[in-house]
Amino acid sequence: LLVKDAWAEETRRPEFIEANSDCSAAEVTMAFERDEIKLLEKVDEKLGKTNRFQRRYPVIKYGGVTTYTALLNIGPVVQSDEVPYRIHKRMAVTPIAESLRNLRSIDEYIVVMAEAMLTLCYIEKECGILHRDISSNNIMFTRDEDGTVRGFLNDFDCAIEVTAERKPRTNMTGTLPFMSICNLESKNVDQTILDDLESCIYHMCWFGVEGVCSLHEDYPTANDMAHLSRWRIGTVEHIAEAKRNNMHTDDIFKFSVTNRFIGAKQCKNHGDEHGNCLYKDLGYDRLASLVCQLRKALFENDKLSRKCWGAMDLKIISAQPSTHVAHMHVDDEFGDIFDESSDVSSSSKPTDTPNVESGADADKGYEDPSCGPDPFANRALGKCKKIIVKDIIRIVRNERNIALENIEKQTQHKK
Repeated sequence: LLVKDAWAEETRRPEFIEANSDCSAAEVTMAFERDEIKLLEKVDEKLGKTNRFQRRYPVIKYGGVTTYTALLNIGPVVQSDEVPYRIHKRMAVTPIAESLRNLRSIDEYIVVMAEAMLTLCYIEKECGILHRDISSNNIMFTRDEDGTVRGFLNDFDCAIEVTAERKPRTNMTGTLPFMSICNLESKNVDQTILDDLESCIYHMCWFGVEGVCSLHEDYPTANDMAHLSRWRIGTVEHIAEAKRNNMHTDDIFKFSVTNRFIGAKQCKNHGDEHGNCLYKDLGYDRLASLVCQLRKALFENDKLSRKCWGAMDLKIISAQPSTHVAHMHVDDEFGDIFDESSDVSSSSKPTDTPNVESGADADKGYEDPSCGPDPFANRALGKCKKIIVKDIIRIVRNERNIALENIEKQTQHKK
């Protein structure tokens, strides 16, 4: 068991606490919006009955809220109408997961990230819960006795239940390098699973440049990491602008991000007699291919109209709206998009993704009647979001299966 003792921040104080200062800890935990214990119990109630998601999230064995308090008289006095409150909670969870630095290969990292993304989607669909804090420490892994790795979602401190009513993003939540653009800008756009999936793409980009496991730490990445530091250093406005610029088109993304992955460029100090980088065969090219597919599914999906494309508002790039858009029929329901029987094997290619090359053909994608000038808001709309999520699930399943086959081949080769 792992014991977690934390003071979780809660920005709003329930009204009944103002009037009833002697209320119990149980009443406190029911009143606060972010209750990790309650949310994890709900997740386990929904997912714990199947083996599919075993060892992919923390399971609470013991725990509860002990007290709440206001952070007063700490540091300089700041005049504010809102005093931050924190809830003291203590819980024992299982299993004990490992840091990603202990992974043995890129293929294992791809398996872990794919399973983490599938778990995020399933928790949102079945439990109505968004994680909201994807980071290098909150995606971990467990290893079965046979050596198989499983992606593990850790730390639901910032998780919330999704409500039916539309609410603006009232606070900025997450870890800067991995936060979605909408979260950084506190955009008045529905917070959805797309934010968490976007964070996972940044996670893979960060590790693609920095190196996944400890075996790759001696690769010289200082110059390339300095470029990605724009996702971490500066004001949130500057960080959001850097991500907008990096993610807007496929060509820009490859030039500014994936071309900086380990092994993507020849390295004089780490090359053979022909100048080929000794790190080229580590598998970072497969990781680059995966993130390019995911970026395209999210930011440039061929099944959606161009009003859903890119990372810039249409009014920002002065794009003229189409005079006519042919609407593609999209079912309200996609069936069980989590059905393992629909996995795409490594020997086949997805057949339901149109190969759209020209801009004219791209405008034949589905467009919600509510679409406006903001592609982020357009992608968050019901059917548009479902199309994107379905494509991302298919992509990560396929790449996970390929990675598992590669791991099996490597294991057999060693024997």
